[in-house]
Amino acid sequence: MLKESPVLKLDSICPLNDLARAVLIALEILLEKHGVEGYKKLWVLHDFPMNLYLRLKSYLDANGK
Repeated sequence: MLKESPVLKLDSICPLNDLARAVLIALEILLEKHGVEGYKKLWVLHDFPMNLYLRLKSYLDANGK
């Protein structure tokens, strides 16, 4: 058994819109693969963050690439 939890460290620089677009794409893949109900079954304690997803999508549609 591990004594400490694994830690993921990222060391990168990218434009904010590129990071936001990558997050949006990941969320869209989750929705396409599992749907809102499937997401809830997998993540049990949390609903799909639909409001945040829609806000991010709207922002990128208006300001992103």
